[in-house]
Amino acid sequence: HEAANVLVASGNKKITHPTYSCVARTLELVLKAYLLANDVSLSTLKKHIGHDLECAVTRANALGLEKLYKISKAEHAAIRIINPYYLHKEFEYRVTGFKTYPTIDVLFALNKKLLRVTKALCRKVYE
Repeated sequence: HEAANVLVASGNKKITHPTYSCVARTLELVLKAYLLANDVSLSTLKKHIGHDLECAVTRANALGLEKLYKISKAEHAAIRIINPYYLHKEFEYRVTGFKTYPTIDVLFALNKKLLRVTKALCRKVYE
């Protein structure tokens, strides 16, 4: 999260791949921490969720994330847009061609909100 924070704060629009990679990775890790705290096994995370952000959000919502924070339509749209690039590691291994990215600020703000609302649960479980 801190790496994404530094990249977003820099305002440099030429560093989209590292910025989006950090923001997407943060989202993945926050969601997986929440899932683990709700008794989803590592095996399930690996076999059925992997790096699929949409799948992780769906599973987290089914396990009560929506009671802590309801992801908005705009935030869901941003996740839908970034998910295929993240899932196929296009931020790590450059793939040429036209791409459409969501506004980084939407994803960054979502991460901050999810970190805030899941922190207590995850701390309790992992301490």
